[in-house]
Amino acid sequence: MSEEVKIAGSRRHALRSDAIGQSFLLNVSLPPGYKVDGASYPVVYVSDGTQAFLAINAVVPLMQLTGELKQFITVGITYDVENARDMMTLRTRDLTHCVGDMDGGSQGTPGWMKKLPPSEPGGAQKFLAFINEHVKPFIQNTYNASAIDQCYAGYSLGGLFGLYTLFNQPDSFNRYIIGSPSIWWGKRDILSHERQYAEAHKDLNATVYMCSGRLEEKEEKPDAYCMVSNMTNLANTLEDRHYQSLDLQHQVFDDETHLSGHPLALTRGLRKVFSR
Repeated sequence: MSEEVKIAGSRRHALRSDAIGQSFLLNVSLPPGYKVDGASYPVVYVSDGTQAFLAINAVVPLMQLTGELKQFITVGITYDVENARDMMTLRTRDLTHCVGDMDGGSQGTPGWMKKLPPSEPGGAQKFLAFINEHVKPFIQNTYNASAIDQCYAGYSLGGLFGLYTLFNQPDSFNRYIIGSPSIWWGKRDILSHERQYAEAHKDLNATVYMCSGRLEEKEEKPDAYCMVSNMTNLANTLEDRHYQSLDLQHQVFDDETHLSGHPLALTRGLRKVFSR
């Protein structure tokens, strides 16, 4: 006889978006000693909310229990599908802000992504609206969750979505963890959003942590995706803007690849943004 293993202190909810035409699952993890009354808890909203949710819950509850990390509620946003390829297709739809170069080219789509079933990239605006207008109110009505202390954590295309949010609706969150962002998507179109934001605003009120893995890009022969240099160049650009209210930290992890850097980006990012 076997039983499904459940993460202690976690719960799952189903929530549908009619605008997207998609049913989502919310994996919710409560901190040790969670109280239903008293001061509300900060909330960390995580895209790729299956893998990232598991990575966070592998170590974060113990870090919270020992006082190494602030207590917060974790909400992993994922899909009610069993096929991993379907999940990859859906995340491509929801985490990208434009169609991108689906035919390849110098900044084209990676070969593995081209092999996925047909999808309609460019759904970031609808996905962000779903989070702000449906997910957040549901969490705040169900749990003792803060409506003002909210963090977004995303990796790869999730990092790209974080940048899209930061440059278009930065007040959606006050803390951002942007791991190995896919800045290459759509011939680096996200950089035009950064420029447009800078032209229209004098300040950017957010605590932001950005990172990538050193092994994601060969210094002697950079590939088309430039995961390290794209991230560091954008971070330098943001620092050069001299936004008074922007608290930005960025780093490159030695000996980490795109995949191995994911859990490290989450745990290091949480420590950094909640230390401010």
